[in-house]
Amino acid sequence: MSQGGYAGALVGERYRLVEQLGAGGFGRVWKAVDERLRVDVAVKEVLLPQGGPGGAAAVNAARAEREARHAARLRNHPNVVAVHDVVIDRGVPWIVMELVTGRTLDDEIRAVGPIPAPRLSAIGDAVLGALAAAHAAGIVHRDVKPANVLLAADGRVLLTDFGIAVHAADTALTAAGTVVGSFEYIAPERAEGREAAPAGDLFSCGVTLYHAATGHSPFRRDSVSDSVLAVFAHHPAPLPGPGPLSGVIGQLMAKDPAARPTAEAALRTLRDPTAAAPAFPAPPAPPAVPAVPPGPGPVPTALDRTPAAPPAPAYGPPVPAYGPPPSFGPPSPSYGPPAPSYGPPVPSYGAAPVHAAATGNAAREPFEEDEDGAYGAGAAARGRAARAVLLRIVGGFALLGLGLALTAYLLLTYLVGEPSEAAATVTAAEVAVESVTAGAAVTGGVLAFPGGSPQRRLYLATGLGAVLTVLVTAVVSANAQISGIL
Repeated sequence: MSQGGYAGALVGERYRLVEQLGAGGFGRVWKAVDERLRVDVAVKEVLLPQGGPGGAAAVNAARAEREARHAARLRNHPNVVAVHDVVIDRGVPWIVMELVTGRTLDDEIRAVGPIPAPRLSAIGDAVLGALAAAHAAGIVHRDVKPANVLLAADGRVLLTDFGIAVHAADTALTAAGTVVGSFEYIAPERAEGREAAPAGDLFSCGVTLYHAATGHSPFRRDSVSDSVLAVFAHHPAPLPGPGPLSGVIGQLMAKDPAARPTAEAALRTLRDPTAAAPAFPAPPAPPAVPAVPPGPGPVPTALDRTPAAPPAPAYGPPVPAYGPPPSFGPPSPSYGPPAPSYGPPVPSYGAAPVHAAATGNAAREPFEEDEDGAYGAGAAARGRAARAVLLRIVGGFALLGLGLALTAYLLLTYLVGEPSEAAATVTAAEVAVESVTAGAAVTGGVLAFPGGSPQRRLYLATGLGAVLTVLVTAVVSANAQISGIL
């Protein structure tokens, strides 16, 4: 048959596949019937990599034979799934095993949550017993995890899937530097690429039992890299509860392989009720931060976030901050006694105002005040600029009034065709309009003209506007009298 089993297929002319029970990284497990002995068995199909090298089939066949050989060494142990046969059917290796009715520890955790302590102690005893027998036979499992612990319906606890287990005399079947196993259960030294050793199985056993006790994997993260980082750096919280179980799990999960007990030592502690319960290892204390030697100036605090100003560069020799200036040569002799003081000292009231030197148009004027209340040349300049803007605005409105007045004058002249009493009234209005218009025009023109002092332009514009208003009023009134309108 070709790779890939299916229900009803006959494997090795003896084992009839019934249904698939599960699948893993290295194969699928089927329920089958041994047609020769008429008994139910479990048959594991070892999957071959698709598109691999030509020797992949031989490698997988050797791996299947190795798994069967390892399990055969432990077939008499009550906590190891027994292997009966190995079959190569059309290039695909199949391992025939004991059919166990039940479910995995991983499925049990998903279904019921954390496992109670008495039952978890029995599970830990069985797994540690299977590992002790495997390590005594020179076999390292390398993939202890909840999915490889079977909880049989008859109450037995079995360790299964020796597919990636290695023996001291085995030839390497994986590439150099390749790490095999489930990363959230793998030991730190294994993640670093070191050779598999019994201490790595014990770390994986401790993580498996911690997972069962709490209902969650302590090192499971969203990515493989994060899980490996957690294996190295994360220290799970101690397990609560009396008895030796918590301490044994904590010792098995020690980061240092030399600090982990052997399977036999962990079993003795777990089985002896009179033995002192080992303490769950506490996480290491953070490294001490060296004290900063005191330096000049105040010590910065968490609330002082103002960065210190850099020192100003020094040019030439330092100048003394205080004291008399340096003297050159011998001191000058003093002649006569010091001058006497007359009367009491004059009291001083505050510091004398300091006036900045005025340059150009920025000369300070009295009562010129800055925005912050200080007097100086800058405020004077801003005051003159503000007045100049105000005068130009007034001049602009005056010119606008001139245009409106001229328009009104032309309109009135057009509407009045002959002298009459009404026309006399209108002409009187024309006199007023023309006089005011003339004065406003002169005033606006002078104010809008740039240059000169604003005060002088204001005085000049006012005077000229008034004089022109009087003259226009007199001329227009005389013209109206001559015409006989007024």
